[in-house]
Amino acid sequence: MAKYPKPNHCFRHIDSHSMKILAIHTNHDAGVAVFNNYDLCFIAKEERLNRINNYGYAFPELAFEKMKREVGVSDVDMLVLTRGVFPRKYFRHESLLKRIERSVSEWNKGKEKLINLGNTIRDTGLKEEEVFDLPAFMHDLGLPDNCQVRFANHHWCHALPTLFYRPEWDKALLYTADGGGDFIQYSLTHFDGKSINRIYGSDELIHERGNDEKRHSVGQMYSIVTELAGFRPVRHEGKITGLAAYGKPTAYDQLRAKYSIREDGLIRSSFETYQALQDFMKGLSEQCSVEDLSASAQKVLEDVVAESVKTLKTRHQF
Repeated sequence: MAKYPKPNHCFRHIDSHSMKILAIHTNHDAGVAVFNNYDLCFIAKEERLNRINNYGYAFPELAFEKMKREVGVSDVDMLVLTRGVFPRKYFRHESLLKRIERSVSEWNKGKEKLINLGNTIRDTGLKEEEVFDLPAFMHDLGLPDNCQVRFANHHWCHALPTLFYRPEWDKALLYTADGGGDFIQYSLTHFDGKSINRIYGSDELIHERGNDEKRHSVGQMYSIVTELAGFRPVRHEGKITGLAAYGKPTAYDQLRAKYSIREDGLIRSSFETYQALQDFMKGLSEQCSVEDLSASAQKVLEDVVAESVKTLKTRHQF
């Protein structure tokens, strides 16, 4: 087994006893991981076992069974879940579910319908444990009754490894930007060496139903370009990165003018809706080649994120 780096000592607050942590992700690229304290002792992605690239939006059954055989579940101290899709039988509030239920049969042919936990708590305004039958779910997994449960924030999962698995930092800015997770496209966090201040991206934003966060996202913009170029979003964005090298940023000025940076470093756009972003990008695609559109999107993404980070550095005196 590969040797994994030790986490920053500032976070080793559970070293006084051994804690076995099971993490399960059920959205795209579904998988399972197990930690002993902060040491990774098992990881498996479902796509590596069923041979379906980017497999997800379903429970990672093969990965979970492999984990059970290799490390077991009877002594798990904590279960960590992302707010992905789960079988309908674990959800409460039948009348609400009829309104928000959606099938993901394209990934899960022949199996029961699945419900997206993130969508459920956003649409109902309720907490995870109020809509999701955790005891039944844990029982079916074979977990002990005293196992604790945590729901992981999408962007927190991206940000924290930069502190856990690198040489010690006195201070740091943790910055994430992607197509989205937990209805958020960015997170900004300041670490002063002892404590973490989350500037933007906390779980409270999940319940802001009127917030169309996607319209501000440079990650969503990049995925739209991926689709306009004839590729599959959330899979082929790397091809846009490659195409950018063959084009010129002829649409840069038009696209860059749509984005601004707030005083706290957060990227905002002037698009009123996500549909407006889509329509604008489609219009640009009709004015230039796919190579030039890719080059424009790449340069805007790089410049806007760089300016955002620069604003954060100035604000926090780095």
